[in-house]
Amino acid sequence: MKIKFYTIRILCAATLSVVLYSKTFSQISGTVFRDINNDGTRQSAYPTEPGEFGITVRAYNALNVLVAAKTTNGSGAYSFSAAEAPAAGLPIRLEFTINPGDQPSKRVNANSTNIQFVVPGPAAVNNDFAVASKKSFSDN
Repeated sequence: MKIKFYTIRILCAATLSVVLYSKTFSQISGTVFRDINNDGTRQSAYPTEPGEFGITVRAYNALNVLVAAKTTNGSGAYSFSAAEAPAAGLPIRLEFTINPGDQPSKRVNANSTNIQFVVPGPAAVNNDFAVASKKSFSDN
């Protein structure tokens, strides 16, 4: 949250201080996590599934133009601001680039693939992506 202080001097020698609060909201946000048990859902208890650092998330507009790219932080979080993903009512395509030896986790719902479609805005949060290691699971 950004806080700005302004002082306004009025001709009658009185001083009026005004405090304005502005909060920057992300238009699109989510977390990429290591899905240890490959169920597509992030566990906060055993097994604790950590955020995945260094995953590239690219955002494309409806004309297939790359509008922004982010890399997940140490907690696996990413976000695109209103300037990067304007809310024009049109979906943004998110593409998650995973590391060699990894794969998208078990698909439980529509947002579990490495390509997701999101309409930017206040509700475009928790666009999570689960990553599983190919070494941990058989193809059966």
